[in-house]
Amino acid sequence: MFEGMNRSDWLSLSLTVTVAALMMFVVPRFAEPLPLCEHEDGSGQSTCMWDATRQGNGRGLSYIIRDGRVVEYL
Repeated sequence: MFEGMNRSDWLSLSLTVTVAALMMFVVPRFAEPLPLCEHEDGSGQSTCMWDATRQGNGRGLSYIIRDGRVVEYL
């Protein structure tokens, strides 16, 4: 099955397998929508998203909070 594959073919196959593995483990983690934070600091929630365009005064930065810390700005 793999006979006659050159270096370029192996690299292409390796990249395809790597991307497929990442898709299986990374994408499902964020597939479900995050609940909106009830408070700007995320207090009382372990994981939530602050959507600055729809919450507070409608200005500022949006971000994701996990375990009381901002882990990603959107």
